[in-house]
Amino acid sequence: DWNISNSTFAPNYSLQYSIGRHFDIKYKTFGIMLSLSNNKSNSFNAVERNDYDNPQGIPAILIKSYNDKNYTEQVLTAALANFSLKFNDNHSLSFKNILSLNSTDLVVERSGLNDVVDVRTTNSDVRWFTSSRIYSGQFNGEHYFSKPKIKLNWTGFYSDIYRDIPN
Repeated sequence: DWNISNSTFAPNYSLQYSIGRHFDIKYKTFGIMLSLSNNKSNSFNAVERNDYDNPQGIPAILIKSYNDKNYTEQVLTAALANFSLKFNDNHSLSFKNILSLNSTDLVVERSGLNDVVDVRTTNSDVRWFTSSRIYSGQFNGEHYFSKPKIKLNWTGFYSDIYRDIPN
């Protein structure tokens, strides 16, 4: 539903939760770290905008005058999930993930004069919604081979960025 309707802002809030644990399983150690966050903020700004024309050095002339009411709601949700497995002192793997979801919902109500001289008025509104998603994952390995005394570290990763601004 893309219609603009009257409503009141809900309270701003911020929630976070994190937990980390490790488990010893048959000479191996498994570790996990999880974190979740959710924030919502609302704002209102009243803006007065005046446009002037100043042709060939004569005093500035007011040509447009607007009063804007900007209503903004921003929501940010984030998650972090890291896992590690240590096989022994010489070999370990880890998988690190982060996800961020962000949305901004902006409504502008404009009233005023499009042309001060001809007294042409305007009453308009616009809605601008933006949604973004960022994901990054990383898979790491650390290995030490004692006989040839070789240390091997490797990393593989994947990232994805998505932004949507519906028409």
